[in-house]
Amino acid sequence: MKHDARSPQVISQIREFIMRPTVAAAIADAFVRVFPASSSRANVLKQTALFCGAALLVWLLSLTYGLDLSAGFF
Repeated sequence: MKHDARSPQVISQIREFIMRPTVAAAIADAFVRVFPASSSRANVLKQTALFCGAALLVWLLSLTYGLDLSAGFF
C-alpha cells in the first residue's frame, strides 16, 4: 500500500466533515433543552442569533470585495 504525504490531510478533512454536523447538532440540542419551544426568551435568542449570523455573513462578504476569487486564484 502506497502512502503519500496527503494521507494525514485527507484524514483530517474527513474528520472535520464528520464532526461539524455533530457539533452543530449538540449545540442545537443544548439550546432546545435550555429554552422550551414556546418560550419568548427562545424566540428573542433565535432572532438575535439569526441577525448576528446575517451580520457575520455580510462582514465576511465585505472582506472579499475586490478579491479575485476565480479558479486561477486557487
